[in-house]
Amino acid sequence: VFRYLDSSFWQPWFALTAGFDMDGYIEAPKGIVAIEWLMPLLALLYELFAIVVVLNLLIAAMGATFAELDEKAKVEWQYERVQLIREYKDQKMFPAPLNVLHLLWR
Repeated sequence: VFRYLDSSFWQPWFALTAGFDMDGYIEAPKGIVAIEWLMPLLALLYELFAIVVVLNLLIAAMGATFAELDEKAKVEWQYERVQLIREYKDQKMFPAPLNVLHLLWR
């Protein structure tokens, strides 16, 4: 079953994960059927587990960063709202069709 692990299809997978030498897992236990399929299977399961753990760490880091930026965004939004209110506080505003004339006159 695992004799095709040395094909070029699987090489990028092993290069991205831990870079295990799968030739050693395939060639060494010749004749022992249980080890012949168990060692590559355990290696693949280990690599999948490692990828899941690293992906979980990445998601947690991105979540913490998003929470921090979300809090800063709320403060920034409040600051910009106050600036907008201060800008238009003392100006006289006209109804919608006439405000264009007011903007052109200003």
